[in-house]
Amino acid sequence: MPKGIYKHKPLSKSVKEKLSKSLSGRKRPSFSKEWKKKMSKSHKGMKKPWVSKLMKGKKLSEETKLKMSKTQTGMKRKPFTEKAKENMRKAREGIKLSKETRKKISESHKGEKCNFWKGGITPKNKAIRNSIEFRLWRESVFARDSYTCQKTGKRGGTLHPHHIKNFSDYPKLRFAIDNGITFSEKAHKEFHKKYGKRNNNEAQLKDFLKNQLWE
Repeated sequence: MPKGIYKHKPLSKSVKEKLSKSLSGRKRPSFSKEWKKKMSKSHKGMKKPWVSKLMKGKKLSEETKLKMSKTQTGMKRKPFTEKAKENMRKAREGIKLSKETRKKISESHKGEKCNFWKGGITPKNKAIRNSIEFRLWRESVFARDSYTCQKTGKRGGTLHPHHIKNFSDYPKLRFAIDNGITFSEKAHKEFHKKYGKRNNNEAQLKDFLKNQLWE
């Protein structure tokens, strides 16, 4: 047979449908571990000349990239099973990234490149809550209450500092220790579910602490 490139005629819709029907319901043959190991060994170090020859030095045009992007928009990625997640986690165990790689990853997620980007404006309240002053206030409130939830009486666990007079409406009392009280995460959510997150005051706190759930 003479050497050369042969162009094959595209399959018709009817032929494609027949092929699809003939393959539907068929199970993929399962290979034994020994056979997989042999296949793996036989392919180690092998090059793929057909790939390198076709793509060597070639760059995708913007038009091609756009077409590829359009074909994938709206496609839902199949969620990974728990077994697959565990296998991926095990495969990554012990792998240490170089400083250069970590720097590249960090740069690729900065500013506008980050999917949480909101125009570069950090809300003032969020900035204050992440400040050293706020952390010191929180720790002072916890220490005064012996790291104990004042609703349940349970010591330790996930604790939240709660502003008696709420954070937004009373800026001068944000770091006043007397304006703070220790709640567990559950109790804190319960409080705001009942009274909301605005115009909180001492009367609400007293009402909330009437029926204390001491554990």
